[in-house]
Amino acid sequence: MRLFYVDDVSLYVSRPGSVIPTLAISPAGGPNGTSFTVSGANFTANANVTLAVDGNVIKTVTAGSSGSFATTYTPSSLSARQHTLVASDGAGQAQTTFNITSQTSEPFRVTLAWTDFPGQPAAAKAWSMTLTWR
Repeated sequence: MRLFYVDDVSLYVSRPGSVIPTLAISPAGGPNGTSFTVSGANFTANANVTLAVDGNVIKTVTAGSSGSFATTYTPSSLSARQHTLVASDGAGQAQTTFNITSQTSEPFRVTLAWTDFPGQPAAAKAWSMTLTWR
């Protein structure tokens, strides 16, 4: 008796002559306010393609007669981390990822304060502090 073990199997069934939709985003990352160019290919010709980021629909575009599209996306309030962009036309879908990086437009400022009593003028050693930011 022979035993066979199968682990981690994936199956993709396609119709003869069909092609898999593809999706790309450029640049691959940036802070909120970055204008990302999103392009897709091999979608259904002239179909409405829904774009969603992390499951939330952001816009719908129409694929051209070749099944391709290009659009821009400018996020304004995504958290700083990796996000998933999915494009779907009902018959097929593609996905890619992009990163939102943090950006601070204001300079970093720190206030340091003591609430204890001042030292004695005749003390042998006074406290001092140097703060360095890099």
